[in-house]
Amino acid sequence: MENNSNILYAFLELQQDLFFDKIPKEKYRYFIEESIKQGTNVYEEYKGEDILDLYEKNNIQIVIDPGDGEFYKVRLRAQFEFDKAGNHKVYIYRKSIDDLAKHIGMDFDTIMKMYLSHEFFHYDEMTKNRVVANQLDSVERAKILGKKLYARINRTSEIGAHIFAKLMMDLPYMPNYYDYLYLISLKELSSSYLENREAEVNNLLQL
Repeated sequence: MENNSNILYAFLELQQDLFFDKIPKEKYRYFIEESIKQGTNVYEEYKGEDILDLYEKNNIQIVIDPGDGEFYKVRLRAQFEFDKAGNHKVYIYRKSIDDLAKHIGMDFDTIMKMYLSHEFFHYDEMTKNRVVANQLDSVERAKILGKKLYARINRTSEIGAHIFAKLMMDLPYMPNYYDYLYLISLKELSSSYLENREAEVNNLLQL
């Protein structure tokens, strides 16, 4: 069984899926554990590699954008631009990452490499035709005139990317932990938020 911090932050990611409410509770651990497993398996293929070297080897351009990455009221810190012609780019939004660094006490380069690792995982998913969500079970999302409609749980790919980035950067927590830490530092979440969620998740998953 994965350590509890991985389970907690994987579950918090899973909860954000569009079809989370369609997942049977008994399958929560399946989606979490399988997503973590796939992210870990990809890490084993690149273990010991430097993320900047991987970008160079795969001809992925890193673009440092001075902006805050805000699009339609959503603030991004990094964004992958996948080009069928092979001209792939990852945009790193400097102002957004500087703001995160200031609030969580981590330096710009470490945060940048964390996001580069995360985006590289998605590049690997696409180019090797192994998108995590496509490898796992679908869930029934609706029934129309007796016909069942199914959906993929796309946040499983995010969980895979999180564990890959954590392992590549030798971080104590998955990257989404730092997003919560940031929101707590801004007082948008209470200081006890993560502690409360951990107790809730441990009880729900019977950890």
